[in-house]
Amino acid sequence: TTEDPLCRFEADGVTHSVWRITDTARIDAIRTAIGSAPIVIADGHHRYETSLAYRDERRASDGDGGAADAVMTFVVELVEDELDVGPIHRLLSALPDGFDLLEAFEPFFDIEAFVFTDAPTVRRLQELGGLVLVVPEGAWLLRPRPETIAATRDLDSSRLDLALASLPDHALVYQHGVEHIRAAVDSGAAQAGVLLRPVTIDQIIAIAEGGEKMPPKSTFFAPKPRTGVVFRSID
Repeated sequence: TTEDPLCRFEADGVTHSVWRITDTARIDAIRTAIGSAPIVIADGHHRYETSLAYRDERRASDGDGGAADAVMTFVVELVEDELDVGPIHRLLSALPDGFDLLEAFEPFFDIEAFVFTDAPTVRRLQELGGLVLVVPEGAWLLRPRPETIAATRDLDSSRLDLALASLPDHALVYQHGVEHIRAAVDSGAAQAGVLLRPVTIDQIIAIAEGGEKMPPKSTFFAPKPRTGVVFRSID
């Protein structure tokens, strides 16, 4: 568009621009384009379910949902060029002193030493076909054992959840960024970290077409609108 945006600002190195669309023909064209194909909920399942529950409450109490019959949605084309899908990594703590994570993970993964280099770590994980366990003593590549993880979904988060279920009680924190994981382990803030590969667009589509939901905290999407840029009253 050649029109000036309603607002434009930068936050965390990302420029956000917002345009108001008032032309009814353009609105109808957008509605037709979006309505001509299924919508895949790639992120926000719980928010969507909460919106449905609130709509039903309004219908039950007021006879109709009113403004709650619609929910604000950010829609992008589900293709690699339009959407960047990043991983959400894991931090582990509160494990028993001296607990051997390598031994615990051995039934689920083939394990070999991993050395960090200047190359992007997540890209290396995709090339090597595995996850990485980060502990104070070093790092280890975890390649899933097909015979053990065959029953899980084709996602690193599902494979890791299977392995984590075998551990004693522990605390789990979700964390973005390889450097944040390494820093937390190096500082002792966490006993270990696990680096995951990003989910692919094909995996997202396959899970949605199978009638399933993505596991919680399995994806981080960009572009991501800044929270609070647009508000909508549902009173």
